[in-house]
Amino acid sequence: MEPVDIDTPRPAPEAVAKLTVNGANLEVGFDLTFTPVENDLSPAHLALARLSDGTLVGFAELEYDKEVGVEVVQYGDAAPRDVVTVLLYDTGMSHDDVRWIASRPGDDDRMWARSFDEAYLYFLMRASPDWSDEEVLDAIESSDVGEHTVMRFDGTELWVRRRGLLDLPKPTYSLPGEPPSTIIDAGVWLSLANRSAHAGRRLLEEYRDQPMDDDLLLEIDENLMRAAAAIGETLKFLPPGADAIPVTACWSPRGLANYREAPEAFRRAVLEPVAADYQEAAAKFRDLYGPHRAGP
Repeated sequence: MEPVDIDTPRPAPEAVAKLTVNGANLEVGFDLTFTPVENDLSPAHLALARLSDGTLVGFAELEYDKEVGVEVVQYGDAAPRDVVTVLLYDTGMSHDDVRWIASRPGDDDRMWARSFDEAYLYFLMRASPDWSDEEVLDAIESSDVGEHTVMRFDGTELWVRRRGLLDLPKPTYSLPGEPPSTIIDAGVWLSLANRSAHAGRRLLEEYRDQPMDDDLLLEIDENLMRAAAAIGETLKFLPPGADAIPVTACWSPRGLANYREAPEAFRRAVLEPVAADYQEAAAKFRDLYGPHRAGP
């Protein structure tokens, strides 16, 4: 993020977020200069900066606002969540420094899963460690609303469009050609893929020379199939012709942390060979041992 002169020409601002930090901290930490203004968010103290993706943003301390913190505006048309994600990545701030993120008029505030497997996975990942997978799945409540299914767990509600996915291998988080997930970001998908692949291969190595019962075969099969499916979901965030997945595809705290830790892992040249490796491993296991019913 680079400071920008306050006299830089700019269109009308759009509020995108509110930070918990104050202007003094931003001035010291990022070399910003807050200037009194009357024509943007009047009256206010405003500082301008340009994010690494080129978005011009402003940080405003509004005199009428009694809530401590700085309002973030953009002078562009990017999605507010994308602006905040790039801002956090550029500055090293965390989601704990964000009080709220704006939505736009007409946005659907419902959370949509593309399949039941994706919905189950989302709930499993968000459940307390005290819950077993079986307890989580048993606690999920579902009801049909028109052509959709609403699934609820621990205060979270997901909507799922009912479709014929029953004949596809499990887990199937989405159909080929469908857009990326809107509830699980690229950083989380990649972490899930790597962790599942490691778990499956570790079990294979550990029990390679021993008899494997059905429960062990099922566990290995689930991990390898989940790894292959999750890396495929990661690749859906890779724009056509792009060299890497953009940081805006890692909007969650965990996803952004993964991107910060290893941004090179999100490059096409790395992802595509990994995807081929995980898919080949899952296929070879099933060729040797046959398919086993995998869960979410």
